[in-house]
Amino acid sequence: LSKNSKMAASRRLQKELSDLRASGLKAFRDIVVDETNILVWTGLIVPDNPPYNKGAFRIEINFPAEYPFKPPKISFKTRIYHPNIDEKGQVCLPIISAENWKPATKTDQVIQALIALVNDPEPEHPLRADLAGDKKRRLALAEDDTMSMELASYAWDDWEFEENKENISINTGARIPEQRQQPSAPLRTFDLTRWRRCEVKTMERTEEELRLGLMEDDVPAERAQTGMLILFDSWIYTDVHPFEIVSVKAIWSEERQCHIITMNDGLIVVNPNVLISGTTLLGSLFCSRRGILETYFKKTTAEAEIMAVGTMVHELLQVCLKNKLDTREQIMEACRNMLQNQRTIFTMYSACLKKGYAEKEMYDFVPKIHQFMQRYINNRPTSMFSARDNFDGTITEVQDIEENIWMPQMGLKGKVDVSVRVRNRENRQVKTMPLELKTGRANFSLEHRGQLTIYQMMMSEVNPSTDSGLLLYLREGIMREVKPSWNEIRDLVMMRNKYVGYLACEKIYLDEGEAEFKLPRPIDHPSACAKCHMNTICCTFLLRSEQRDILSPGMALNTTLERVTAHLSDQHVEYFIDWVHIILYEYFHENETFTQERIWIKTPEVRENEGFTLAYLVIQTQPVLQGSRYVTEFKVDKTKTGGMRRDCLTAGFSAGDYLIVSTTRRIAVATGTVLSIESQSITLSLERDLQQHYSNEVFHIDRYESNMKMTFDLTNLGALLENTEKINSLRSLIVDRITPSFDTPTEGGERILHESFRSLNFDQMNAVLKFEHLKEYMLLEGLPGTGKTQTIVAIVRYYHCKGKSVLITSHTNAAVDNFLVRLIPYGASLTQNCTTLDELNEIYEQCSVVGVTCMGSNHPLLVQKEFDLCIVDEATQVFQPTVLRPLLAAKKFLLVGDPNQLPPLMKSDHAVDLGGGESLFKRLQGPLNTATLSIQYRMNATITDVANNLAYEGRLKCATSTVARSVIQYAQDVNFSEENCPNKWLYGILRTDLSGAFVLLDTGNTAKLHAEYSKQISIDPGNKIEKNFMIDVFPEEHQSGAHVSSNICEAAICLYIVRAMTELGIQGRDIGIIAPFRAQVTLLQQLMGKFCEMFGMPEGVEVNTVDQYQGREKSVIIYSCVTNCNNTNHVCAVDERIMGSNERFAVALTRAKHKCIVIGNVASLAPIAPFKSLKQGMLPEGFFRLTDPDCDFDWAMVQQHLLEIHRKDFQLLLNPLFDAIPDIPPDFQFE
Repeated sequence: LSKNSKMAASRRLQKELSDLRASGLKAFRDIVVDETNILVWTGLIVPDNPPYNKGAFRIEINFPAEYPFKPPKISFKTRIYHPNIDEKGQVCLPIISAENWKPATKTDQVIQALIALVNDPEPEHPLRADLAGDKKRRLALAEDDTMSMELASYAWDDWEFEENKENISINTGARIPEQRQQPSAPLRTFDLTRWRRCEVKTMERTEEELRLGLMEDDVPAERAQTGMLILFDSWIYTDVHPFEIVSVKAIWSEERQCHIITMNDGLIVVNPNVLISGTTLLGSLFCSRRGILETYFKKTTAEAEIMAVGTMVHELLQVCLKNKLDTREQIMEACRNMLQNQRTIFTMYSACLKKGYAEKEMYDFVPKIHQFMQRYINNRPTSMFSARDNFDGTITEVQDIEENIWMPQMGLKGKVDVSVRVRNRENRQVKTMPLELKTGRANFSLEHRGQLTIYQMMMSEVNPSTDSGLLLYLREGIMREVKPSWNEIRDLVMMRNKYVGYLACEKIYLDEGEAEFKLPRPIDHPSACAKCHMNTICCTFLLRSEQRDILSPGMALNTTLERVTAHLSDQHVEYFIDWVHIILYEYFHENETFTQERIWIKTPEVRENEGFTLAYLVIQTQPVLQGSRYVTEFKVDKTKTGGMRRDCLTAGFSAGDYLIVSTTRRIAVATGTVLSIESQSITLSLERDLQQHYSNEVFHIDRYESNMKMTFDLTNLGALLENTEKINSLRSLIVDRITPSFDTPTEGGERILHESFRSLNFDQMNAVLKFEHLKEYMLLEGLPGTGKTQTIVAIVRYYHCKGKSVLITSHTNAAVDNFLVRLIPYGASLTQNCTTLDELNEIYEQCSVVGVTCMGSNHPLLVQKEFDLCIVDEATQVFQPTVLRPLLAAKKFLLVGDPNQLPPLMKSDHAVDLGGGESLFKRLQGPLNTATLSIQYRMNATITDVANNLAYEGRLKCATSTVARSVIQYAQDVNFSEENCPNKWLYGILRTDLSGAFVLLDTGNTAKLHAEYSKQISIDPGNKIEKNFMIDVFPEEHQSGAHVSSNICEAAICLYIVRAMTELGIQGRDIGIIAPFRAQVTLLQQLMGKFCEMFGMPEGVEVNTVDQYQGREKSVIIYSCVTNCNNTNHVCAVDERIMGSNERFAVALTRAKHKCIVIGNVASLAPIAPFKSLKQGMLPEGFFRLTDPDCDFDWAMVQQHLLEIHRKDFQLLLNPLFDAIPDIPPDFQFE
C-alpha cells in the first residue's frame, strides 16, 4: 500500500477530528485517538430516545489506510440489544456500505447517521432477526440491559451517568480515558549518521524542538527498528506528518541520547520519493507560487528565441567536448552540420527563429568555444578566460554529457550538462566536478549557483571527492569554481521540503467532494505579478471563495486580478476549478496504482514478479547510432537469474512505451522508447551509449509513468482561460455551450460537394451538408458499421479541394493511422523529409492534411500553424481536457463518435462521480448540432436486433437485404451437419442459419466444474498454467463473491470453439476473441500461441480487450465474460463497473459481422445491468446451457486441449513442476 494513501488519510482525519471536537456534538463524546495511530478512534454514543437514553455505549471506528476512498468500519464495544447491531457489535449502517459510500462523506455525517439509527431502529433491515419482529420484547430487553448497568463489564467503568443526560460527570477517583496509556517500550536506536529512509510514526512539536519517532523503512518490517530524532532551530518548522517517509542524515547527541539535526549538522528530506529537478526547484526561488504553477501548467506558446539559441549552443559545446574538436575549422564545420540536422531545424521552426538570425548567433559562439577548448582542454593561454578569478586548472577527461542522476535519498534529480575530471594547477589534485553552461550574462545569481550546488550534492553521493562545481558563462568567457557552503546546502534542502509540500500528488485533501489544489501565497509584487505569464491562472485560483481572505484591499495584486480575469464569468471559473479537481483525483488514483519509488525501494526480483520490470538483462552487441539515438538490444541473461525462465513478451511492454534503464548499482542511467520485443530480448532507442560506461553491468528495465498526461490536461485548461478572440470564442462554445451558428456555403462549394457525394448514402450526404452549413462546429454520431470514416474522408477531400487545411486527431496512434491510410488512394503523401529550415517551412505551409494524436497536438511544430478544420475521431473516448489542445489549433472542429460506446477511460471512481467520464461530445450533443449515421453495413439482422435492444433503441438499420441476411460461410468441401458434429452444443454454436448468429453460452459454475474435473484426473491443468504464465488463472476467490480477472475454463471453451471453426475453413484472421480483463486476454494470447503451434491451426486469431477492439470488426467474435461467483446475489464492484457498462458490452457485440458468441456463467451475470435485458433481445434458439443433459456437453473433451499443452509443451520448460504427470486417457481424444 502506497504511503501517499496513508498520508492523505492521516491529513483528512486530523482535520475531521478537529472539526468534530469543535462541533460540540453532545450525543458523541470523549473521543479517544492514539496519536501513534489516527486510523482508530473510540468514543461514547449517548442516545436521546428510550430505552437507550439510560446508558452510554462505547464504539470503535476503524478507518482504512485508503480512506476516504474506502469507508470506515464501526463496531460497538458495549453490548446493546438493537435489531441493526449484531451480537459482535457490527452495525448495519447504509451510509458506510460499499455501494453507498462516497469519498466526500465526512465522519461527523457518519456519526450522526449512527446516532439516528440507535435512537430509531430500522427493523425492516435487521442484523438480529430475533429483535426485528416483536417491538415490545426488543424494548424490554434493551431497557433491562441498559438499566442493569452492565457498562461496568462492557463500557467505561469510570463513568457515572446522571438522569438529565445533559452532563456526564466523572468520578474523581477514576482513570480518564485519554490517560489510559500503556508505558511506552524503550525505543531501539538505529544508525542515522548515514542516509536512511524512515517512516514517521509519532510527532511532537514544541516552540523549541520537533520530536519525531521513526521506524526504518529500508529493511523488512519484521526487522525494522525504531528511534527518536529531534530537530532544532529552523528545522522545527518542517512540514511533516505521521505515516510520511523521510530521508535522514543526522548526528548522535550524547546529551539527548538520540539523533539530532541542527542548523549546523544533519539534513532531513520529506517525501524523498518525490524527485524534484534542480531547474524546477530553483525556478521557484523568486515566487514559489509561480514555481508550483509552472510544474503543472506549461506554456502553449513558442519557445523564446534566446532559449532556443541557448539549447543549440549547449549541444554544440557538448559535441566539441565529446569528439575533442579543438580547431576553429572543426568547430565551424560541426556548427554548420548541426544547423542542418533535423532536430535543430525543428527547434528553430518551433521557436520561430529566422535562419539568418540563428546562423549569426551560432557563428558568434564558434570562436568562444574554440578558446574554451584551447584553454581548458589543451591547456594553452587564450585572450578569453584569462581573468584572475577564473578557474585555474584543466579538464583532463569528459566523463559524461547530460548525465542523468536520480538521488532518492535527497529527493532530487537532474541532468548535468557535462561531468568532467579536472586537475587543479596549485596542488595538482584530480577530482570529478559538474560543469554547468550558461549562455547569458555572467551574474552568478542565486538561481545559477543553487542549480550547480544541487548537481554537486547529487554527484558527491556517487563520488565523495566532488565538493564543488564549474559555472561557465561562455558568452563572456568566464568560468569559476563554485564551492557551496553548508548554509547553502541546508537552505536548499529546506526549500525543497517546502516545495514538495505543495505538490498535488502529496496534498490532496477532500472537502465536500472536491480536491484542494494547494498553492503558496502570492508575493504581491506590482511589476512582477503584472508581467508574469502565470498571472491569469494564479488569479483564477484566487477567485475561489476559500482564497478570498488572501487578498486585502491594499494589495497591488487586486489590480492585476481585475485586469486578467475580467473576461471570465463565474461559470468559466467553476469549469476550470472543477476539472482541475477531476484531473488531480485521476492522477492521484494512477499514482496509487503505480509508484515510481518501487524502482529504488524494491529489488529487481520483486519488481519483475509484480509485472513492472524486466530484470537481469545484458548488452551483448554494440549499440547502433541512428541520428542522435542509440539503438540498444538487451538480452535475458539466464546465468544471472539462476536459470529462471522469463519471456520478455509477458512483461506487458509494447512498442513506443517509455522505459527506464537501471543497473544493480545505480538507477535511471538511461531512458528511452521500445522499438521491438522478442521472447528473449528487447530493443530500445536510448539517448546514450551504455556500453561506454556500463559495459560489464547487468541492467533492469522498468516502466516509466510520468505526470505528463496530468500536466498536458492542466495546461489545456489553463490555455482556455486566456483572453484572445479565438479562445474567448472556444470557451463560449465549450463552457457556455453556445449553439453553433449557421453559415452560407462558399462559392463553388456545392459543385465540390456533389463530387464527394458519389459514394455516400442518404445519411452521410445529409451529415456533410449539415456540417457545411454550421459555422463553428458539428457533432457526427456514427453508429457501429455506418461508415463514419467514409463520411470523414468525404469532408477531408472537400476541404482539400477548396485549398483548406485539416488537422486529424484521435486518442490513439492506431486510430489516426487507420484514417490516414484511407486517404492514400486519393493521392495523399504521408511523409516528407527536409534538411533546411526553409524546406521545413515550405512543407508545413503546403501540407493540407496533418494527422496527430490529441496528446501529440502539443508538438512545437504545430504552434505556428492554424488549421481550417480539426476532426477528432472517436471523440467520445477522449478525456475532455485532452481534446482542448487540438481544438485550439483550428478555426472549426468536427467531433466524431458514438456516445453509446466506450466513454473516456477513467481509473478513479470519484473522478467519474465528479463528471470526469463526460466527453466533450456528450457535453455538447444536441439536436441542432448533431448529425447521425444509422444505416449500417457490418452486422446481420440478428446481431443488429440484439444491439438495438441493448443500446440503440431500434435506430440501427441494415443497409441492404444482403447485409441483413449475411451469415458465416464454411469451406465448400466441408460437409457440416448436425449428424457430423461431435456433440449438440457445438452444433448449436457453429450452425450457419441466421437465427444462430447470436449465441449465449451458459457455462454454469466453472469453478465447481473445474474442481470436480481436476479431482477426477488427479491433476489441475489451470494451476500448472498459472505457474508457467505467472497469471492467477483460477484463484480461490472464484468460490466467493470477490472479483477475479481470468477464467481458465472459459479460455478452454474458447480454444475448443476456435479449433472447430478453423477445421471448418474459417481463417484465423476472421476470428476475434474479446475479454473484459487484461489477465484473461494475456492468458488467452499465451494459450492461443501454444495451441496454434501444437495443432497446426492457422495463426491470426486476435485476442484483446474491449478498448483495443474499438473501431474494429471480425466475421466472428467470441466474448469471454470471466465473471464467476457462487453468490449470485452479490456482484463485486470491479465486475459491476466493468461488466455493468452497457457501452462496453455494446462495443464487444457490434464488432461481429456474422456470428457473436458470448460465454459466461449466466447466474453470475444476471445481476449485472446489460445481461438483465440481453435474453429479451435475442432469439431463444441462440441460448445454450451446458449443464443441460440435452446439450451433450463433455467437460473432459474441452479440457483435452489444456492437458495436451500441459503435457507436451510446458513439461519441457518447467521439468521440476511436472514429476507426476499422468498419461492422458485414450478416451479424451478429439473426435
